[in-house]
Amino acid sequence: MVLSRLTPLACLVALAAARAPAHADKDIVVEIPGERSKENKLLLGSLAGGGLLIGLLGAYWHLDSRSASEDVSADSYTGHAWTTEDREAYDRAERSRGRAIIAYSAGGLLLIGAAVLYMVTEPESEHAVIRPHGRGSPTVTPTDGGALLGGTWSF
Repeated sequence: MVLSRLTPLACLVALAAARAPAHADKDIVVEIPGERSKENKLLLGSLAGGGLLIGLLGAYWHLDSRSASEDVSADSYTGHAWTTEDREAYDRAERSRGRAIIAYSAGGLLLIGAAVLYMVTEPESEHAVIRPHGRGSPTVTPTDGGALLGGTWSF
């Protein structure tokens, strides 16, 4: 009995809600993050990988230069005469030193280039706007002993 008295009140509330401005009239803005293309990822990976490989090659030449240099240097007087083998080891140390400097420089430039390209080619995010189709419409469905109140919205 009490529920049957609340049915007209529910209908009035539903009609008032239909007349009131709905929040669904506002546009919904969604930010969609940008994605890198496959070619961009491949280029960045190639630059970074090439820089690391060339840097490792520089480390090899660096260690070779240090080894050859230690073969011909001494901390104190040894009385050992300078031979052609010593001269060849010295030349190898100088040659490997130059190669290591070039490889370190080239590898570093490739890594820096990859980092700069990563920052410069960052894809921009997009904004999608969803515009609802008008206001929501309330529905009132009579049931045994009362009513069912609901609503529908569409996008």
